Amino acid sequence: MVARLDESGIAQRLDELELFIAWKDLAWIVAYKKDCFTVDDIRLVFSDGKSQIELSESAQSIPEANVVLAANVSLAVPDWYERLMVSPAFEATPTIVYRPQAAIGVETRESTS
Repeated sequence: MVARLDESGIAQRLDELELFIAWKDLAWIVAYKKDCFTVDDIRLVFSDGKSQIELSESAQSIPEANVVLAANVSLAVPDWYERLMVSPAFEATPTIVYRPQAAIGVETRESTS
């Protein structure tokens, strides 16, 4: 699924419905790898607490999306993409990429190298 990321937020069209999450309303972003039998597909899931938008590496350039992300939100793990790329094959390796500073009690992979 292709999404549009710009300075205001992220949007994705699903048939007649367009979902939009403004950066200011973002609750979290999680990255993970989906096992597609012969390859892993890196995914990003964005949520405002009510809706979710998912990006797939197979449909869109994740590194290009990451440039927009880094310019608009403070990433908890700036090198999340590289970390997922070198993590064990076919393991989901969920990684919290963004969470508001006020979020408490959520574990991240920030300290793992």
